[in-house]
Amino acid sequence: MKARLAVFAGLLLLSPVAAEAGASDWHEMTGGKLRLLTERAADAEGTLRGALEIRLDDGWKTYWREPGETGVAPQISLQSAGSAEGVELLFPAPQRFDDGTSQWAGYAGNVTLPIVVTGLADESAALGVDIFLGVCETICVPVQATLTITPGEDIGPIDEAGIAGAFARLPAAPQDGFEVIKASHEGDMVTIDVALPEGVDAADLFLAGHDGLMLAAPEFAPGEMGGTFTARIVSPAKAGAVLADYTLVADDAAVAGTLAVR
Repeated sequence: MKARLAVFAGLLLLSPVAAEAGASDWHEMTGGKLRLLTERAADAEGTLRGALEIRLDDGWKTYWREPGETGVAPQISLQSAGSAEGVELLFPAPQRFDDGTSQWAGYAGNVTLPIVVTGLADESAALGVDIFLGVCETICVPVQATLTITPGEDIGPIDEAGIAGAFARLPAAPQDGFEVIKASHEGDMVTIDVALPEGVDAADLFLAGHDGLMLAAPEFAPGEMGGTFTARIVSPAKAGAVLADYTLVADDAAVAGTLAVR
């Protein structure tokens, strides 16, 4: 099914959510609900880990960091400077979806996206975080919410384990035998050679271009000790460079890094 962006004022769901014990209340939305959690204490540098927990109804999906031509990339920001300097959203390896017209990357069912709050100066002060993402069934519904929490309050062992699990599911760093080896391009086609673990002959590669670069879903050709992906440049980067973050998936494992196409 093709996900089309339906941007209407009535579909933007905006509501501030009160803090409760280190976790926001659930924000109800078309197709599911979401909430924000943080661990009890920041580290010595003021870095606090947390998670955006998204629960989707059957048949509903949300997008990875590169949503394709018709999707909505998840975004997160601090509502105000307040007692923190910044917040970042991190992404586990996504799934590949094919709606019959295009392919895109995202998540179905329930997904927990890790977050990192930096420069936290006051753990007793309420922290407001703005969330913007898209969820889709047959159309894409943009969702906007402000989630408010009070870091430093106890969320309980189950939610603490949920945050730890979300970080544990992030892709690992590239390693010998499981990585992008080189990338090149000719015209509007990009060629990416990868090394894969022994015994793996099927893999997927998810690409998020920098500076406006958009790449089509890569096609994979297996080879000795790895294989080659080819991807078409849908939109070139503003400055002309070909630079992209990647997540390489093989079986149940994934690594992530950045590639520069020469």
